[in-house]
Amino acid sequence: MGDIKEKIPYIVALLLTAIFILSFITAGFGGILSVLHMMLNLLLFCAIVGLVVYAVWFLFIKKHRVDVNYVNYKNILASSKVSKPPMLNELRLLGDKDHQSSSLGSIVGYCRIKNLETRKDEDVFTVQQSRFPMSMFTEPIVIRTRPTDHTSLIGDVYLKGISIVKVGSFYFLNTRMADVESIDKTLAAEAIRIIANENLAGMKTLIDLASGLDAEHKKLIESKNLMVLPMQQQQGNT
Repeated sequence: MGDIKEKIPYIVALLLTAIFILSFITAGFGGILSVLHMMLNLLLFCAIVGLVVYAVWFLFIKKHRVDVNYVNYKNILASSKVSKPPMLNELRLLGDKDHQSSSLGSIVGYCRIKNLETRKDEDVFTVQQSRFPMSMFTEPIVIRTRPTDHTSLIGDVYLKGISIVKVGSFYFLNTRMADVESIDKTLAAEAIRIIANENLAGMKTLIDLASGLDAEHKKLIESKNLMVLPMQQQQGNT
């Protein structure tokens, strides 16, 4: 089997050479150009068919993995954008005597949520680091802090620290890195809640199908009933 695979390129090369020679003998250089044109069209056709098949497979057949952490990130991101106060400018790190203050980016979202692990309030800042037009192609970062870890919510807001650290899909002020276990438990609790909500949504679909409340299922049943009635009438007449 290995020998055959090694010989395939040589066989293809010989076939192409034979085709080109035959084309040259029968039609000269015009024949070779015709063969090249036909091969180019064939390659283009195969490429288009391949792209269509891949698109169908990717969109309708492939099972996409659900990234629960990313879903959680998108939910909090959406909440922060809706809740953002109007007079927030930049989010900055305050720094200290050894670290200069630095900008993290423009605040595009803010909200306050309840930490599922500690049951305490948590402030969320959504920050866009890139400027237009590059901001169209980059996602904002989400920074989660305690309400006491930043200055007042007006103008430029300063985080009381020297750096932020990414854990999962979120960033946390470095002062919280001593509590990594709590952060992990928080993210795990949020992931479990999202999975539970997804399961409930799936159960609702099944219940709707079982009870006849699903719109598409109801239309299908009604169409079948409409087909059955004329057939029953015909049988009664006979």
